Amino acid sequence: MITEDEVIKNAWQVLENAIINDQGQPIGVLAAQEVQDSPLNYDQCFTRDFAVAALAFLMQGKTDVVRNFLCQMIELQNHQKQMDCFQPSQGLMPASFKVDSR
Repeated sequence: MITEDEVIKNAWQVLENAIINDQGQPIGVLAAQEVQDSPLNYDQCFTRDFAVAALAFLMQGKTDVVRNFLCQMIELQNHQKQMDCFQPSQGLMPASFKVDSR
């Protein structure tokens, strides 16, 4: 029988393995680790999903990934006021982002 400690240890391992790095810095977590050959967007970091992971990271004192994620969100936001229905308005947070490792 699997103990509670083993479940927690395994959960942390899965979360650690899902971390996305950008230029050697942790920046978020993948939406799914078992991605098929042609994924939809499961190889991206979703804002809503990271909110839960961020709380777990903060509880463990792992603030760097949370800080880097928030900095990335600020960077991805549009900072220009617009009145165009085809362009995101100022302060809009993206639903997800993908780190291009090329």
